[in-house]
Amino acid sequence: MRRPALLLLVVALLVMTFLPPESMMMTAVPAYGLTPPPADQPLMPEFSQVFGVGSGAPAQCSNHGVPFACSFGSNRNYFFNANGTNLINATTTMSLSGPLDGVGVGGGNWSYQMNMYSPAAFTVASYMQCVLTNNGPEVNAQDYWVAANDFVPIRASSQTLTSIPQSEYVSGFSMRIEAVTNSTGYVVGCQYNANAANGASLMNEYVPLSKGVLNSGAPAGEAWQNYSAPTVGFEIHLIGPYNAETANFSRASGTLTNTASTPMGWTATDPDTFSWVSYKGSGTVEKSNIGYFEPALLAAPIPSTSTKTTTETATVTVTIVSTASPETITQTETTTMPATTAALTNSQIITQTVTSTTSLTSSSVPIWAYVTMSILLIAGIATGYVVKRRPAGKW
Repeated sequence: MRRPALLLLVVALLVMTFLPPESMMMTAVPAYGLTPPPADQPLMPEFSQVFGVGSGAPAQCSNHGVPFACSFGSNRNYFFNANGTNLINATTTMSLSGPLDGVGVGGGNWSYQMNMYSPAAFTVASYMQCVLTNNGPEVNAQDYWVAANDFVPIRASSQTLTSIPQSEYVSGFSMRIEAVTNSTGYVVGCQYNANAANGASLMNEYVPLSKGVLNSGAPAGEAWQNYSAPTVGFEIHLIGPYNAETANFSRASGTLTNTASTPMGWTATDPDTFSWVSYKGSGTVEKSNIGYFEPALLAAPIPSTSTKTTTETATVTVTIVSTASPETITQTETTTMPATTAALTNSQIITQTVTSTTSLTSSSVPIWAYVTMSILLIAGIATGYVVKRRPAGKW
C-alpha cells in the first residue's frame, strides 16, 4: 500500500469515527431556483403575496429556460412547488385590505383560481383547477380536471348557490381554497370558504370529484378515480370569470397567503419548463389587470399573550435502555416562575405539569471504544505496511 493511499485511509477512518451518523446520510438537493432553498424551508411554510390593480414587481422570469424581464400579473404568477415532490393539502387565502370591485368584459365579474400541475406521469388529468367565480352576487365553486391536450374530462360543481353582496368585499373579507388530498397524496376535491370582515361565515362547501360530471354529461360515478392525481405545484390567479374573458378591476388590494402541509418554495420559472410537470400548455386563459408581487415567507405563528399570574412546574423522566445493562436515570427539575401580572408571551396556562418518558435504544459500546478500535485498525494497517517494505531476513 502506498503512503498517499494509507494517509487517505487514516483520514477517512477518523472522519467516520467522529462525525455524527446523520451527517453522513445527508444528500444534496438541487434547488431549481426555489426560494427559499429547500434547506431553509419550514415544515409547513406560509407565504404572503401582495396584489393590487396594475403591474406587479419587476422580476427575472424564464420561458423554457430562456430568461427575460417581467412583472407578474393577470394569469401569470409565481409557481409554488417542491422540486417535483407532491404537495399535500395546498391552500390559498385571499384577504382584502380594501374594497374589491371587478367586472368581466363578456359577462360575469371575476374568478379566484388555484391552478395546479400534476406529475409527469399523469396525462389524463395533468392540470387541475379549483375555482371560485363571482357572478354578482352569486358565487359558484367548481373543480376542473384538464388533460394534457386541454380536454376537460370531468368537472364538479357546488351543490348549493351562495350569494355574497358586493358590500361584503371590503377590508377584512377573505376567501379560501384548499386542494384536499387523500392518504395517498391524490387530490380528491376542493374546499371553499368565504368569511365576512366581521368573521361571519358566508360560504363553507366541499366539492368532491366523486360528485363530478363527465364531459359527456353523465355522472362520473366510480370513474372519477381515473382522473384523480397528485399535484406538484400551483399558481394563484385573480382573473376573468370564464371562457377566456378579461376582468377589469376598478378597485382591488390585499394579500394572497399560500401554504401546504409539506415544505415548498416558489420560483419565477414557467411550470412547463420542469420535466416533472405533466402539463405543457399555456394554463388558464382568463385575464385581468391585477398585478402580483414577490412572495414573502411568513414567520411561525406566535401564540397569544396572557397577563394571568403563572406558576409552572416541570417534571421530566428519561429512561435509557442499553443492550448491556438496562438502567433508569430519573431527572427531576422543578421551576417555579414568580407570580406576576406582567404580560407572558407563549403561555396561557396558569399551572402546567409536564411528564415526558422517552426510551432510547443504543449500543452498549461507548464512544471511547470506537475510537480505540479505530486506532488499533490504523496501527494494524501501518504494521502491514512496514512488513511489506522490510527486506526478508531483517527481523
